[in-house]
Amino acid sequence: MLEMFSDLREVSVITALNTAVPDNVVAQMTVIDETSQAWVMMKRIDNPSEISVQFWAQKVTDKD
Repeated sequence: MLEMFSDLREVSVITALNTAVPDNVVAQMTVIDETSQAWVMMKRIDNPSEISVQFWAQKVTDKD
């Protein structure tokens, strides 16, 4: 099994407004952005006191 995030520089952080992200986007889910790039959501940070939600994500590529 591939160990992900042994190096934290491999993590991309995506920030979006709470109102722009559905509640069903959670960790271990693959999403496609507007440029047709696939991302695997590894962690969702959703603090109710902030207007944004953050995701730790990894880009899906055909290379190891």
